[in-house]
Amino acid sequence: MENGAYPARPTGNVHVGDHSNGCLICNMEFAFDGGGTIFNTFWLTTKDGAINTRTIDTLKEIFGWDGADPFWLEDHASELAEIAVDLVVENETFIGKQDGLEHTALKVKWVNPVGGGGGNKIENSDRQALMSKYGAKLRAVSGGTPAAKKTTPPASAPAQATPPPVPKKAVLPSDMNTCWKALNEAMADKPRAEVEAKWFEIIKEVHDDKPQTDYTPQDWGTVMAKLKTLFDNLPF
Repeated sequence: MENGAYPARPTGNVHVGDHSNGCLICNMEFAFDGGGTIFNTFWLTTKDGAINTRTIDTLKEIFGWDGADPFWLEDHASELAEIAVDLVVENETFIGKQDGLEHTALKVKWVNPVGGGGGNKIENSDRQALMSKYGAKLRAVSGGTPAAKKTTPPASAPAQATPPPVPKKAVLPSDMNTCWKALNEAMADKPRAEVEAKWFEIIKEVHDDKPQTDYTPQDWGTVMAKLKTLFDNLPF
């Protein structure tokens, strides 16, 4: 499979627990609409126990989780299988720990609302112990308020008037994969967490809260233009 974004759905195979490095994780299997499956690991905390709010917000937005009890994702696994998503995947090359040889595997980079191998090993799945460890922190971040459900306005509801767009300087069209690749190469010497943080910072600054799945080629062109103003070593 080539790098890109593909429609998919969870299979109902969901597991929550502690990783051996100390992070709380959720492994979720997805099935591509065209056939085949892939696991993604959602890193809910860092090694020191801090909450990964970006990941929490993603799971709340897509699946309607309230962000407080991660085992809700296990308990509602069959319901999650009804929710369509877009998976952004890339082929990654790595050196195998067992054989020392070079391998290439398909990895999930982003799980977005609609517009290899399995997940990381869970070392501890004890619900009571994990909720005692993370529950208060998760509730503090999420406020215990369920994520707002997406609703479709009635057909008879009048369309709200929107102000005319502010004219923007013309930019060349682009796409998400090109922008993401450019940022990764520009920050090749930085940790992945720092690259991801910069990505969301740029996205927020350029297009505020507009879903990435709704971006037009011109929107991505604006993101690329922003990247070019930030990095002198941009390869594109």
